Amino acid sequence: MYPLVEREPQSVKVFAVIHLVFSGIGFLWGLYLAIAPLFTRAMLESFSRSVPAEQRASFDASMAMQEKTGWVGALSGAFMLILAVMLLIAGIKLLRRRADGLAWSNTYAWTSIATKLVSLTLTAIFILPAQREMMQTQFQNMPGGASSGLGSAGQAFGTAAGIFTLVCIILGCTYPILSLCLLNKPEVKSWLGVK
Repeated sequence: MYPLVEREPQSVKVFAVIHLVFSGIGFLWGLYLAIAPLFTRAMLESFSRSVPAEQRASFDASMAMQEKTGWVGALSGAFMLILAVMLLIAGIKLLRRRADGLAWSNTYAWTSIATKLVSLTLTAIFILPAQREMMQTQFQNMPGGASSGLGSAGQAFGTAAGIFTLVCIILGCTYPILSLCLLNKPEVKSWLGVK
């Protein structure tokens, strides 16, 4: 057992408040991601009647990508909502100095890292290939088509999208890792009464 710590470590209150703030953001963003595919599909269908003939192939490529990948966004939204609930519970329990607040915080952190790895895998398997296919179709249907050199621009875009996705995943893991490191220090465990 750790020696008893009388004064509250600052990291507890800071992370409790940040947990609550991120929980609120997670609820909003998760709801958006969970329902956006429904509205995006309806919006694209309403625009389909007004698309000029020369842009039809590009529009159809966008529709096809939405059909192939909309479920990934909805799943990401569900992940965010679950993580937001975990953060809310952890934040409240840490503010109330409940020992199981640390357990909730740790469970959130590991779950968050796991969902980001799942999201990275789904992006690599489904999103990036669908995006590449859509861009290729759109570039081929532009004036000059494939002979204009726009195909290489599509490849560059695909590479940039992959790098951006990887960077976002890495940045997304920063907070859970910091939470694991700073909330599991001996003085924090002692103050919370964790054995």
